[in-house]
Amino acid sequence: MTAPLNAFTVDLEEWFHVCGVGGTLNPENWDRLPSRVELTTHILLDALARAGVRATFFVVGWIAERYPHLVEAVREAEHEIGSHGYRHERVYDLGPERFASDLRRSVQALHAVGVPRVTLFRAPEWSINDRSLWALEQLARDGFTLDSSMAPLKIVGSLAYPRHPHLRHTAACPVDRNDEDLFRKSPIGFGKKDSLQRCNRSRSRPRPKERHFTVRSSNSSRAMKPSAT
Repeated sequence: MTAPLNAFTVDLEEWFHVCGVGGTLNPENWDRLPSRVELTTHILLDALARAGVRATFFVVGWIAERYPHLVEAVREAEHEIGSHGYRHERVYDLGPERFASDLRRSVQALHAVGVPRVTLFRAPEWSINDRSLWALEQLARDGFTLDSSMAPLKIVGSLAYPRHPHLRHTAACPVDRNDEDLFRKSPIGFGKKDSLQRCNRSRSRPRPKERHFTVRSSNSSRAMKPSAT
């Protein structure tokens, strides 16, 4: 049996980057709230280094502007870096024009801290779904080639969404046999500590699975070997 490939991804954001809440957690208050993202990110980077695992970090632009050395640490560890939007707002709440602006601002923030090319995207709260499929065309127009925003889950997505990497056709990016001209999608799968082992054991011919973590206070993604069972 072919050994499955497992992808490890991270949303690099603060504990207060919560969509759709007000009061103390309003964006205008963020600079006054205690930050914990540096400590937790370095703990995770150390753990990944010990395990010999490379990951994909989807970075909020607001974080990149305020903690450029943190993004540099992720780069120096040879992890992939993608965009997680600028202010961690749901795509369908932003609408087409504001989403385009937020997306480009996030890319500018990543360029400013030394990320040369940004082609990977994950929407906050996986908010590219049936309410916002128009966002895929915007991503393609802006040069993104991989999106990891459509969750095969009832709460934020749909059980009808594919659970394996697949291609999405957009008018902005004509379908071609050249992979560079195709807009790729990645699924997610997450759960308890042993979820990868259980997924890997559950099928005779497993598909790639993704282990996802959010760095808070608390695919062309990199591949890693499955944990020992």
